Amino acid sequence: INKWSGQLDVEGLLMLKKLVAVNYRSLKDLTVEFGSFNVLIGPNASGKSNVMDCLAFLASLARREAPGNLLGARGGFNRVRFGGKAERVKLEATVQMEDKTFAYTAELHAEGWSEVLETPSERHEGSYGSLGYPSTCLGREPELASYMASWAFYNFSTRAMRHVLPVKKSLALAPDGSNLAQVLMTLIHELPRVYARIEETLRQAMPEVEELLTPLTEDGETYIAIREKGFTEPFDYHQLSDGTLKLLAYITAVSLPGPKLICFEEPENFIHPHLMELLVDVLKKSGKQIVIATHSPLLVDHVEPGDVIVVEKDPEKGTVARRIEDPGALREKLNELGVGLGDYWRSGALGGVP
Repeated sequence: INKWSGQLDVEGLLMLKKLVAVNYRSLKDLTVEFGSFNVLIGPNASGKSNVMDCLAFLASLARREAPGNLLGARGGFNRVRFGGKAERVKLEATVQMEDKTFAYTAELHAEGWSEVLETPSERHEGSYGSLGYPSTCLGREPELASYMASWAFYNFSTRAMRHVLPVKKSLALAPDGSNLAQVLMTLIHELPRVYARIEETLRQAMPEVEELLTPLTEDGETYIAIREKGFTEPFDYHQLSDGTLKLLAYITAVSLPGPKLICFEEPENFIHPHLMELLVDVLKKSGKQIVIATHSPLLVDHVEPGDVIVVEKDPEKGTVARRIEDPGALREKLNELGVGLGDYWRSGALGGVP
């Protein structure tokens, strides 16, 4: 497989370094350290999605959404607090911006909430007697707020992508990928070099691809189509496989200029096994900070032990997350055994299995 030549590594520029969650859903007292490429592995209901949801909650606070609305969308405070009875819920993000570190903490209770933003030189605090007030602290650091607000969360649905859409300018891909055709059409006109790179990456994965298209219908609507080598007529969204649409959505998501941190739920779904390595390569070399939640040993075969965060549910402690202790030694051991990391995980040797 041709390795995709991505942008510079994200490390050190603008990056989420740590998440602390206390009493949030299944996360009783969780700390996760993040690198530039992070793969959450663990069985169903272990809490992987709740880790992602913490980040989504923090991103929404940075967009000045009121915590009350965010809790309402999640079924209310009782549904979100650990065991339905914890008094307070705390979320804390530590962000590295070049050589500076920022720590942002939000603490929620039934009647209101408070927040603290610690910068290298200052401490901002806010306390609100109602969950209806948005954050004021994050606005004091516009670069931090816009970075956190840009965090993107995707769980692509190929069914949602199989539609014609009105022509509309958009550089923000919907969480389910439903507006992919609109985004691609916008890129053709506004960022043709980005569009060309998406097309070229798709070609590396699928050499039969001649051209990526967003044709117009007679009613002036657009859709996704691909012309293959040796065919004059393109294949439209009805004829394209789920895997092709999914792969195109992933390539597009990491090529868009906005978000610096991107979270993907189960990217392995509908992706052909022989494309898994290329998918991991595209995500790793995208120049973005990536967080993946996966059940797939096949995907895990293509990542390094140092990328993995094992997520498990403990009856007492709730969800716990841990890094592999000595990833270098494990890599050597796997090479000696001739075993992939995914198979090693599936055997139960890493934990994080049902």
